[in-house]
Amino acid sequence: MRTRRTSPAPAPAQEVEWLTPAPDGTPVELAWPQADGPFTLTCHLARVDGRTMLVGLDVRCFAVDAEGTPIPGPAGLVEINHPALRSLRAGEIAEAARATLAALLATRSTSRSLDKDTRQAAARTYATLTAPNRAQKRPRPAGSQLERVAALFNQAVAAGGDAARRPSIYVHQALVEDGQDVTLNTVRGQIHRARVKGLIPAAN
Repeated sequence: MRTRRTSPAPAPAQEVEWLTPAPDGTPVELAWPQADGPFTLTCHLARVDGRTMLVGLDVRCFAVDAEGTPIPGPAGLVEINHPALRSLRAGEIAEAARATLAALLATRSTSRSLDKDTRQAAARTYATLTAPNRAQKRPRPAGSQLERVAALFNQAVAAGGDAARRPSIYVHQALVEDGQDVTLNTVRGQIHRARVKGLIPAAN
């Protein structure tokens, strides 16, 4: 039996400004949870839809010298396992990363050892980093009707045959049998809205 492959839903459109590494290429690295580790964290920060967020975290128990050679930390090499990862507190790490980056950018923006363009870029990134977060938009819930439409649509596709070839007609008939007074065009509009909300996979 052949399985119908569906394309993943497209990523949502986002306004993104990367904050790391710093304009001169310096990454944001933290010794965690103390100055002697045992972990070294590389933090990735970005401004996403008006909010500064920790969007990536690299965890290791060693440093890397200028030649790229790994150097075990003061505690030696330790295993990065599930308990170790659970001990990482994302909120505290995000705050520490923001503070570290802010201090780095403040220094870079006034450093006479750097060229003017790099200083200005550091100043712009600092302004972005320290800007108040934009109020987060909360998506409206899909609603029981769209959830019902999506469930029927996905059921039709999974069933294959004529239902999969004409899922909108299948959904319309099912809703009418449920006692709903709804037109086929209305159902097609509901299918489109359900797809936009991610309840139905994107069309191939």
